[in-house]
Amino acid sequence: MNLLSKINKYFIINSILLFVFIYLILFFIIDRSIRKEADQQLKNISKKVVNELKQGGAVDYPPFIVINKADTIPNRIPFYEDVYIKFYDTEEDEPFRQLTTYANIKGQEYEIIARTSMQEKNELFLDIALVIFIGILLLLFTFYLINKRVSRYVLSDFYDTINKIEQFSISDPKNLNLKKSDIIEFEKLNNALSFLAEKAKKEYRILREFTEELNHEIQTPISVIKSKIELLLQSTQLTADNYYFLDAILKNLNKLEKINKSILLLNKLENTDVFEVSEVDMNIEINNVIKNFESFGQFRNLSIEFINDSPNNCNIEINQSLFGILISNLISNAIKYSYENSSIKINFARKEQYLVLSISNYCDKPKSLDKFFDRFYKESDTYESIGLGLAIVKKICTIYNIKIKNYYDNNIYTVELSFIPKNS
Repeated sequence: MNLLSKINKYFIINSILLFVFIYLILFFIIDRSIRKEADQQLKNISKKVVNELKQGGAVDYPPFIVINKADTIPNRIPFYEDVYIKFYDTEEDEPFRQLTTYANIKGQEYEIIARTSMQEKNELFLDIALVIFIGILLLLFTFYLINKRVSRYVLSDFYDTINKIEQFSISDPKNLNLKKSDIIEFEKLNNALSFLAEKAKKEYRILREFTEELNHEIQTPISVIKSKIELLLQSTQLTADNYYFLDAILKNLNKLEKINKSILLLNKLENTDVFEVSEVDMNIEINNVIKNFESFGQFRNLSIEFINDSPNNCNIEINQSLFGILISNLISNAIKYSYENSSIKINFARKEQYLVLSISNYCDKPKSLDKFFDRFYKESDTYESIGLGLAIVKKICTIYNIKIKNYYDNNIYTVELSFIPKNS
């Protein structure tokens, strides 16, 4: 639930509670006022009846005035009550407010009952209650609309900040320009976020420059050491142990060189502006990569089958070198982890609006498919693996909006890529 909805939710809940409270108070006040007025009216009528009786007049008008003679009256305290009486011309009982009083006139005890009809008063009461109910309801609805509009206006700076934060990237050269707010709390928030963004960009830039410089600096001594070891290996004066240790050193240097180049590439992929985008024919590029890996596959007795069901137009917009790295890393990974004397199947076809490339190989069940594209994750302890090939694949896919998924079924591991063709 977003902030605006939560504010409106609490406003509605509290408004309904306030509405019920106010309505009940008004309900009882109006009811009490009507009864008080009726009681005062009955009190005045009783006084007039007593005066008429003292003067010897006839004042018995049932059901509104009823006079009863009594021998003795033990309790002379007057009292009010609500009664229902049926008129001669009506089928239903009609509500009345009744006052019973007692008087001694010329030695005779009288019970005087004065009544007033509450039918019209009750109808008036219900009409007033309905008008108040509708009035308060309309008032609350109006307040709700005003609150919603005002909240949206007041929080507009906050939502503008959120939108810009969502689009912010520390690798983007553009600064985080937040809208100036006339609300003190939002302005403090914007200042704090701007400070943190600049600090993060600065630290990222320093770290990136350091990493690139370090990679370049490491590459030079690695190349020198490799060349010297290769010269030593050509010597005829080395013992078997010397060859063994030099070979191990050379393998580690090769691995270190691959790690260094991979990290350098991953750092460069953070800045996509350095990679020129061009129109690439996927058919041609995939065939070229497969030719490069044929000898590697034959070395492990693997056959690479390319099944091409795609239409003629298989062009996409991507950096050609990065596309080659993308396909090379996937095929290389498939060859490395395939069963010997098995096959690797590469299928290329159009599915709906996508060009779909899938690479499948026979292998053992993976331990964790979800971690395959994490940096430095290695499914096995293979010495040659550095755990960065699929991380580079994932990064390239992210840059060019290529959908990628992997799955394992019936001893077959498959990586599936979905490309958006040019002019689709």
